[in-house]
Amino acid sequence: MALTWVFLGVAAIPFIYYLIALYSSWRYFRHERKPVVELEYNRPVSVLKPIRGLDPDAYENFASFCRQDYPDYEIVFCVGGEDEPALEAIEKLMRNFPERQIRVLYGSGRVATNDKCAKLARLVSEA
Repeated sequence: MALTWVFLGVAAIPFIYYLIALYSSWRYFRHERKPVVELEYNRPVSVLKPIRGLDPDAYENFASFCRQDYPDYEIVFCVGGEDEPALEAIEKLMRNFPERQIRVLYGSGRVATNDKCAKLARLVSEA
């Protein structure tokens, strides 16, 4: 008999949870929400991209940064050196999107265990 009551008590827990969820949803949605006011000012942002090597679709990847629907942003690339294979794609990007502010930084400026993190640290300080 006691085992039956324990089983019924455990079985009632999901039912109680669903009642609480329904009540909480009802309380949340019962008030009419004020419309969100669109701000006219958007902060300028920087897209930081550390580069090493050349991916098969690198140019399309980089071009997607230039096609963003945001009013004021810059794209900053950091490459290891002037012999970087991705530089050709970045130069093509600069020619095809002259209206975008695109910068290229060479080298991370420090020795680190992880080159990507060192490049990101430089990108953050330059952005």
